[in-house]
Amino acid sequence: MKDMHKFVVMGLFVAMVIVIVIKGVTPVEHIQETPPSDTVDGTNTKEPESLDGEEVTNPTVADVTSFDECAAAGNAIMESYPAKCRAGDQLFVQEIVAERPSVEPVVCTDAQKQAQMCTMEYVPVCGLVEVQCVTTPCNPIAQTFGNGCSACAQGNVASYTTGECEASQLQ
Repeated sequence: MKDMHKFVVMGLFVAMVIVIVIKGVTPVEHIQETPPSDTVDGTNTKEPESLDGEEVTNPTVADVTSFDECAAAGNAIMESYPAKCRAGDQLFVQEIVAERPSVEPVVCTDAQKQAQMCTMEYVPVCGLVEVQCVTTPCNPIAQTFGNGCSACAQGNVASYTTGECEASQLQ
């Protein structure tokens, strides 16, 4: 596979050299640095757009202190995760706020309890396993399962919540 890759790269290089020789130009002649149409000497002149109808002023590079301010100033947003914005020589990264997992219990249905197969993905859940007692009713015991399907398929799990069981839940 590596030999094939080298062959393809070498073929592309040879084709580029042939084009250069035939046309009599060097690749450097084709490279021209042109600033985007909304810049003058590399300075952003594009007016920022208001998202909520309020008046927006165009801050200078020194005024930009966050990703949101950088984007509002009309600077280009890099297509990455998380998104990035450059103002002058400063790079701002979009803050990603992780969603908190649901704490509402998911009750296992009869169909889920009769599942024949479950995926092997690891998305831990804390299941409440019903226990059979001889003399008095017993409280369910918390147990961590690999995912919701495997918890319910156990048959004796009443419900589960997302995430591993905490030490206080385990007995």
